Amino acid sequence: MNDKTTDLVCSVAVLGRVQLLSGIYPVEFKEPDIRCLVAHAFPKNITNPERGIEIDVTDCTVFTVTHVGQGGIDIGATKEIKKIFERSISAISEVTIWIKTKDKIGKMSSFTRQIGTVDVKAFFAQGADERLVGWLNPAFTLHRDAAAMMSGFLSNMIVSNGPAANPVPPITRRVMSSVDLISLGFYTESFVNLFSLLDDLTQEVIKSGMAQKGLSEEDQKSMLRAIKEERLKIYLCNLAKLCGWKSLEEENKGFYKKLVKVNTIRNKIMHGSRRLSLEEVVGSSDVLLDLFDWLRQNPFGYQIEELPLLRVADPSFLIIPIKEKENENSEKEAPQDDSNA
Repeated sequence: MNDKTTDLVCSVAVLGRVQLLSGIYPVEFKEPDIRCLVAHAFPKNITNPERGIEIDVTDCTVFTVTHVGQGGIDIGATKEIKKIFERSISAISEVTIWIKTKDKIGKMSSFTRQIGTVDVKAFFAQGADERLVGWLNPAFTLHRDAAAMMSGFLSNMIVSNGPAANPVPPITRRVMSSVDLISLGFYTESFVNLFSLLDDLTQEVIKSGMAQKGLSEEDQKSMLRAIKEERLKIYLCNLAKLCGWKSLEEENKGFYKKLVKVNTIRNKIMHGSRRLSLEEVVGSSDVLLDLFDWLRQNPFGYQIEELPLLRVADPSFLIIPIKEKENENSEKEAPQDDSNA
């Protein structure tokens, strides 16, 4: 936690003892053009007596991420502090990946990976003013005795409607893996995984339509295999309409344009080095999930199950006041819009 400077300093407690070489590692981001400095240490606690903070981090590596020249950012605005949080864990991930690729032995670094929201136990950020914003991961802050008491209720009862009796369908499993990848920080991989699923489903739906038109399984495969370009348009517009359904472009031009943009992102990833941010992957995934719903409406009898609640890990940041300035509402949750706290 820093003095008043032009830099924004964040403390990030990441579960696990990450084996990195000593030193401060500079990381640069191109969009926007920002430079971060990443250092790490292994303290037993994160403390700030004047704010009543004392957190056990003996099971963590505590990274200090300095966002150079960013001290003037309004960390009381939810949108801004979320950007800082994401940039902090991205900077840490850049360092861990860089170290891993340079390691010639690999005995320790093979247990190291890039991090995501669910890997962070605690996060604090302080800019050029006295305000301190923080977040504690609820997965690691529930009191152990309370957790033990809760887990003891009916612990000897076998759940009748569990995974054995009601297994997770393959499609749902693939979607849930994409959600997990987002929370683990693998944004680009999450998007590719979900896009692959939608590509498979699109082909299966169209093949069902072809079957209704009397095409054999071999004819279906041959026709789809022959489509080399503009697959999105041919599948969802031309073939869907020929099979007796409707063209997505004619049905909903606005949504189809969004889908074309998402398809362009996919192509850039597969044919280049495009990397997605959290905001990009969430927005693109929402479009793909809307396509999921559209495919479910197919008239060909191809069944696609309803998905469960899909939610990525979303920190709720708090402004932590100095004790002497506390009032009845001592911990104010950062607003859910861009207004100042």
